[in-house]
Amino acid sequence: MKELYRTFNLLIFFKIWISRIIIICLILIFSYHIPQNPIGFSIFTGIFLIILGLIFEDKIIVYNDRFVFSRKYLLNFVNIKKTFHFKDIKSADTENNGLADEIVSFLSNYNYGWRNHVWITFLNNEKKILIVWIDRSELNEVITIIRKRQLIN
Repeated sequence: MKELYRTFNLLIFFKIWISRIIIICLILIFSYHIPQNPIGFSIFTGIFLIILGLIFEDKIIVYNDRFVFSRKYLLNFVNIKKTFHFKDIKSADTENNGLADEIVSFLSNYNYGWRNHVWITFLNNEKKILIVWIDRSELNEVITIIRKRQLIN
């Protein structure tokens, strides 16, 4: 299948990799000092290893007949990949439409960066909310392509 669009933001990419490099440096420093204080530095090293494992990168790739949301973690213990076919989607938007969506948006909106929502309504009126760390302008481009592909399919 031909790839129509892939989300990518250079600023987010650098933010993720600089965070990873800083955490790896801190882990190395703490590991070096473990003989001085084995319990304290072991705890700090463990905490930063957990934080390193929780750093992820979100992507949306749009194809001719579907789009794929993927969340990739550095250590690859858990990678999330969800595929949505255009023929099953009634509508998709970056703006909420309804009280339930408003409540979800309010409760999950502790915005520390580029955290955004994609509301997907399927043909059977089932709703799905994707919470993604992708820039709003890129999400709007994805939604535009999805709407165009729905008209074609």
